[in-house]
Amino acid sequence: MALPASPQPVRRESTPRDHLMPTFRFAHSEPGKVTLGATEAADLLPEGPQLPEAASLIQAGPTPGAQPRFVQGEGRVSGQLVLSPIRWAVTNILDITGLGIDYTNLPQSKESVLKKEHLVLTHTEAPEGLAPGPRQEPPLRALSRPRIAGVQCMTVPGYSKGFGYQPGQSFSGEFDHAWNAVFLEGRWHLVDSTWGSGLVDSTTSKFTFLYNEFYFLTHPALFIEDHFPDNKNWQLLKPPQSLRQFENNMYHKSEFYNKGMLSAHPQTSIIKTVNGKVTVTIESCAPTLFMFMLNGKQEHGLLSLRKNGMKLDVYPPTVGTHKLQIFAKGNSEIYSSVLEYTLKCHYADIDVRLPAELHQPVGPSWFSEQMGITKPSHPEPVIYTSDGRCSVSFSVEEGISVLASLHGDDGPVTEETQRRYIFQLQWEKRTELKVQVPHAGKFALKIFVKKSQEPGNYVFVFNYLLCCTNSKVNWPVFPESFGNWGQENELLEPLSGVLPANRNVPFKLKLHGVAKALVKGQDTWPLTLNREGYWEGNCSTAGCQEVYVMVLENANHNFYSYILKYKVNAQ
Repeated sequence: MALPASPQPVRRESTPRDHLMPTFRFAHSEPGKVTLGATEAADLLPEGPQLPEAASLIQAGPTPGAQPRFVQGEGRVSGQLVLSPIRWAVTNILDITGLGIDYTNLPQSKESVLKKEHLVLTHTEAPEGLAPGPRQEPPLRALSRPRIAGVQCMTVPGYSKGFGYQPGQSFSGEFDHAWNAVFLEGRWHLVDSTWGSGLVDSTTSKFTFLYNEFYFLTHPALFIEDHFPDNKNWQLLKPPQSLRQFENNMYHKSEFYNKGMLSAHPQTSIIKTVNGKVTVTIESCAPTLFMFMLNGKQEHGLLSLRKNGMKLDVYPPTVGTHKLQIFAKGNSEIYSSVLEYTLKCHYADIDVRLPAELHQPVGPSWFSEQMGITKPSHPEPVIYTSDGRCSVSFSVEEGISVLASLHGDDGPVTEETQRRYIFQLQWEKRTELKVQVPHAGKFALKIFVKKSQEPGNYVFVFNYLLCCTNSKVNWPVFPESFGNWGQENELLEPLSGVLPANRNVPFKLKLHGVAKALVKGQDTWPLTLNREGYWEGNCSTAGCQEVYVMVLENANHNFYSYILKYKVNAQ
């Protein structure tokens, strides 16, 4: 009996996970896809509010405490009467013995039940034209309350895209799964209590209870994505799909709909690269956080968030077959797998080498706005520079501190100097980052924020990809700044953190709230305040290895503070 593969959430918080409710959508007509007209869709949907076009139909699933989706009437049975025993069953009784699944991680009380209980759903004869074929017991066995409620229930065997499924695989031989059809509101509906009860981790084969209402009374157009019955009539679709269509169709996991995804492109599970690149887009009904993994690592891709979805460009590093997984966070605290592709790469573009420290997302988005960064000077995720320098600015909400760092795969950018190639300036409520790269190549400019008055670390928000092809670029680091360097100060010259030896070097700065300023090398050189509000003067670098800019904040004191540090080239 097949079980659903675990979505393998990559980050799990300590807070309990909310029960996620399904969201349904019909995809637009595609080759090999089932397309329902408005009349056919209405025939298949439960009674309730209907949107005018089936092609954009969205129906919210039940929520705890809400009214039943089906209203009990004369000769009809409430769907809530079916869901109630199912909810009880999936959280109390599950028989997965003989499946090779490790359930030792379950609570002891449930483990005891697993080994002892054997309760079955009521089985009745199907109406004429819906003969299900040989009867097979579903692995999850609910109490007989559906019999009391007068619910007709059929067992439906077939193929499934569950535990161990690989995108694009073929199905043949014995059926690997069974589920149920229940007769409500004058029509048949589909239920998979097994898959609604939890997940199996594909790496450890351990089962975890996780109630998933998506597989209860699922719309047939969604159910067919991972359930192919032995009898085509049990698809409840007009027209029914062939097995070949089932094998070739894109498989959207239940979390794709649970987390509010609407559509994804390409709509095929196997993708061939074009010039070494694959692009995947997802449309969602609300702003959503995404991430991806290529062959189990968050590398070789550019993921940018959109207001309602995301765009992902993937550059496989080698020729061959690659596994691409896409995860979404939604309203929960967990990133869950929503899509999985197999990439066929016949040409790897070796010129597209992305920095290992390039994290996701790339470029500003609704999320950076939510974190207090708005109106960016560069709205696109990639910045090209011909001379190795660029200036990035954005507005910052009051009370938010910004930190930036530059990362490249080839030296001399090290952990010690990754912030020295960025000089940060503050213009009222706008932050400017002056960036100069040490050589040609690709770099990740990472942006972090934190609330100024709150303790704790800076939080990563997004990064830019900086690209420079000029082989003559060889910029040094900026001068080192200390804590007393105010964010609203401005440095005009010298911008290089390394000064030439035995030279008179001009200095020009705008400093706020200081009484005096000087430059200290082997000797001390005072700076004077001009009419434009800049402190300026000259300093000789003869006979010294380091030069400091120092300020006196209070004229009544004689204690100077260091604000900038320069190194002097060896003679």
